[in-house]
Formats: sequence, C-alpha cells, structure tokens
Amino acid sequence: DNSLNINARRMWLVFFFVLILLIMITYRELVAKRIEVGFAIAALGIGLVMVFGFPAYKITWDEEVHFKGSYKMALAPKVVVTPEVDYYFDANRVASLYYPMAECEFGQFKEFLNASKIYSKSNPDNYLMKSGPEGLYDVGHIAGSIGINIGRILHLPLWWVYILGKLTNLLMYVGITYLAIRHIRIGKGIMTVLALMPTILFQASVYSYDATANAFAFLAMSYLITAIVDKENVFDWKQCAVFVGGIAIASCVRIVY
Repeated sequence: DNSLNINARRMWLVFFFVLILLIMITYRELVAKRIEVGFAIAALGIGLVMVFGFPAYKITWDEEVHFKGSYKMALAPKVVVTPEVDYYFDANRVASLYYPMAECEFGQFKEFLNASKIYSKSNPDNYLMKSGPEGLYDVGHIAGSIGINIGRILHLPLWWVYILGKLTNLLMYVGITYLAIRHIRIGKGIMTVLALMPTILFQASVYSYDATANAFAFLAMSYLITAIVDKENVFDWKQCAVFVGGIAIASCVRIVY
C-alpha cells in the first residue's frame, strides 16, 4: 500500500522537537549566559514529547508500582479502583493489554481507557482502596499524585488522569533542577549535561520516584558545592536547610542513600 498516510500525532511531535531546536538556536546568547534557561527549554520540551508521545501505558521499570503509589495518594480517605486501573497496578496483568503501535491503535487504546468509569462506585467490578502513603519512599510519588488528583477533581477520563500524573512529575523535576543549576557557582555545564542525560530525563517523564531523588540530589549538591568553592558566599542556616532538606528527600526515596 503506497498511498499517502500522514500520522498526525507523529508529525506534531516532530514539529515540536524541531521547534525546541529552533528556540535554542535563536536564543543561543541567552542560553549561553543563563544555561539553566537552556536546560528548562530542552528538558521541558523533550519531556513533553515523551509524556504525550508515548501511550498511557507501562513503558519503563516498575512503572506499575509508582503509578499505584501515586494513585493511592488521593485527597479522599478512599479511592475507587476499576478493573482497568487494577490492571495498571500489576506488572504481569498490564502486560496482557495490547500495546498500541499504529495511529489508529493509539486512538482505540485511548478510547478503551476512557471507557473506564473511574469515579463510579456502583459498578460491581469496582472496589474502594484506602488512600495515603505506605512508607517514606512515597515522598517520590507526591509529584505524580498532584496530576492524578487534578484529573480526579476535574473528573477527567483515565487517559488524561494517567498523562497528568506523568506531566506533574516532569514539571517537578524541571523546576527543582532549574533552581539547582541556577544556584551552583561552578560546573553549571556539567550539571546541565547530567540532568539532560537520556535515562534521567526519561525517568522524569514517566511514573518514577527517581525523578524526585535526582532533582533534590542536584539541588542539595549545588548548595554544598557552592558553599565549598564560593568563599564570599555565607553558608547560613537557610542554605544549610536547603542542603539537608534536599538530601533528606532523596534519601527518603532511596533508603540506601
């Protein structure tokens, strides 16, 4: 079949990616002077391509665990769980869902997710789950839970609820790391390169508590390194609190730290 077939979603993603490059080239002087701005443009742009380009589906390590942790942190004491959401809590079961490949399959999968009545308690297949954190590591699920709760408040369908959780996780990572790069006195380029590494940026664009650990580790180290190398900087109690707080949050997510 040699007929013309335009994938609108793919075209939009390619256009958006090219737009990011053009912005970086056009404002290269600003990016050179304020490298944190360049990081924010690149990280947010590429992250948005991944958030909206990938289907609302488990695509990375232990994503079902992190989605469940974020989904359970509801504003209400209990949260409704539908069979579709329950699938997303289990790695083996979610693997049985058909992964969309073509554009039409992507749309069909989106319609399938949106058919789930995630706010109805009347369906006999639905059940109530107690909300709230299970441990210190759930600190890393707060960012994703914000997007999920926004979707719940607006009564958006499951596809949007899933996407919004990934989106707020990305925004948290970009915002905190932006502050870290802006504050550090030396090694801004090195930290920017590390923060834009494909795996790290990928983790920030899906359900993963590593985004929280990475962002706050960057923030803590920027304050510590600046305190060491900048002799004119007074390392007061406020800066110490940021350093300790950042390391504490990263350590809550990854106890081994």
